[in-house]
Amino acid sequence: METVAVVGGGLVDIYEMREDPRTQEHVVGKSINMALSERGRSALRCLGLEDYILENYSIKMNARLIHDTNGRKRAIPYGKKDQFLLSISRRFLNELMLTEVEKYNNISINFNHKLVGANLDEGMYHSMENWDCGCA
Repeated sequence: METVAVVGGGLVDIYEMREDPRTQEHVVGKSINMALSERGRSALRCLGLEDYILENYSIKMNARLIHDTNGRKRAIPYGKKDQFLLSISRRFLNELMLTEVEKYNNISINFNHKLVGANLDEGMYHSMENWDCGCA
């Protein structure tokens, strides 16, 4: 699957070929947790969401555990003394970010739309509404 990010200065229209994951009981795709490094945590911090996620919806990972062939285990820390990764549900993070972006009046989210063409010189695009991605 290819991922494309479109960033505009001003009004933003988001087109997603899948359904809104917040309306689905089961979402097809990656199910394992994500590990957010300082860079991802910094983005959440800028949105005022890091503490909320840290206190309610994540697990701190201070180190990776290495299992040697002789059966010995050893921890290798992630970065400096107080640094850690955050383990968080991919689905939860996606749903949280969608809910947050909906708070902005200048952003429009369009689910079940697939981008089928674009003229970058003219800043024009064409999407197919009610696209069935076969994800259900």
